[in-house]
Amino acid sequence: MLPRGDSNGIQKRQLTLKKEAMDAAEANRKLSVQRDVRLAWLDVWYWQQALVALKADRNLYESLVTVTASMYSQGRKRQQDVYNAKVALSRLDDQTLSFSASHAESLARLGRWLGETTITQVGSDLPDLPEARHELAINASFDHPMVHEAERVIDQAEQGVALARERFKPQFGVELAYGREQGDMAMMGSDDNRDKYSLMVMMDLPLFTANRQDRQLLASQYRKEAALSVRQDLLRQLTGQLNAEVARYRGLSQRLDHYANNLLPDVESQSQAALNAYQSDAQDFNSVIQSYRTLLDTRLAFKRLQADIRQSLARIDYLMPGSSY
Repeated sequence: MLPRGDSNGIQKRQLTLKKEAMDAAEANRKLSVQRDVRLAWLDVWYWQQALVALKADRNLYESLVTVTASMYSQGRKRQQDVYNAKVALSRLDDQTLSFSASHAESLARLGRWLGETTITQVGSDLPDLPEARHELAINASFDHPMVHEAERVIDQAEQGVALARERFKPQFGVELAYGREQGDMAMMGSDDNRDKYSLMVMMDLPLFTANRQDRQLLASQYRKEAALSVRQDLLRQLTGQLNAEVARYRGLSQRLDHYANNLLPDVESQSQAALNAYQSDAQDFNSVIQSYRTLLDTRLAFKRLQADIRQSLARIDYLMPGSSY
């Protein structure tokens, strides 16, 4: 029997659409891997830079211990100040151990994407941020592989509806038969034996199967509606994620500028002034330690901001692939 209507053509189009959906899923997988590698690399970068900052501060804290001990021997400082300096140094060493563990964990997460390649550190240079980053715009139309995949699923469902409609059409068949017409058994071998051909054309009319075909059509229409609903949910989800990430990016950008232009220079000046006052016996030791602890925390927060804003950009790049903002 020949297929009903354009059933063969519809099924071929369904296979083509299925392949396109698989290609879109693979493209989304590549984008996801690219995003996750960037996030992992930036985490490694932050912990690496944090350890560098702690190492630099350790030299300062060691100098404070030495200076405080020397001033104590001259009767200018109390023994309690010497102990406070040693405790501050020990706390810094404990923080270094904690950061080293976090650094090792971040390297392990990055190593997941590198196979058997072993790394112990990453480069110190960061990728540049886009110009005019405060005005980062949202692209309202999603040209994303996940959306493409959902659209191909809708197309497949539409072809399924068309295929269900084809079942209402008649089905034709052609049968060709060959045989020999023979006379009586006694006359075998005579000329009465003749070749005989027959051609039969069949038509199957779906007259008494309406209920089954109606159910098949209804089911295919439900699948199409479900696919449309999935696409709408996906668009709402992606839109919400993009809006939230762009808002986060803008906030990080403003904070980064504030740290670079105001907060960090002010804290550096404050800590230097506290150290000068301490060496002149005009400031107590706790004030110096507190000012340098604030300086370290501010520097670490600035490094974290530098990593966070680029991680935010990596997520935006995943949601808006190929966008120039």
